[in-house]
Amino acid sequence: MTTQRMDEGTNPETVRRNRLVLGLIGGLVVLGVALPMAWSALEQPHARYDTFARARAAGAVALLPRRTPPSAREIREKHFADADHRWVRFVYDPADEAAMLAGLTPLDTVAVKRLSIPSPGWTPWWLINQGTLDSKQARWLRFYRAEDGWMAVDPRTHVAYFWTP
Repeated sequence: MTTQRMDEGTNPETVRRNRLVLGLIGGLVVLGVALPMAWSALEQPHARYDTFARARAAGAVALLPRRTPPSAREIREKHFADADHRWVRFVYDPADEAAMLAGLTPLDTVAVKRLSIPSPGWTPWWLINQGTLDSKQARWLRFYRAEDGWMAVDPRTHVAYFWTP
């Protein structure tokens, strides 16, 4: 009588245990990625509106800068739930630029270098940061002090960025 020895890798009990361990590890990895993202979404709500009219209909106008023109489109907004930190990006009609900027205080080069641009965290639509101020991109942006925050405008693309300190 010969004794057959099962290969450890083909033992049904071992295979089942390995699958269970791999499933648990995979679940922990998914949770490790998903929980911070979910927490960020709760702590830093964000929204997207195709037009200013849709933002108004959603009751989001209070989160937008006072100077947001009715022609604003592709509106992106993010804010901290527990503080008055807001980030807004929108595309505007070139015909509205003068009215949108009327009465705002333009910043000179020295003031722009001292400007603080807080980060909204990972947000693919927010393209300006402290590094932008030191890069060649800064020469294309015009910066302003608004009544309720700061505004940067790119007159080439008709994109406006607004944030509160």
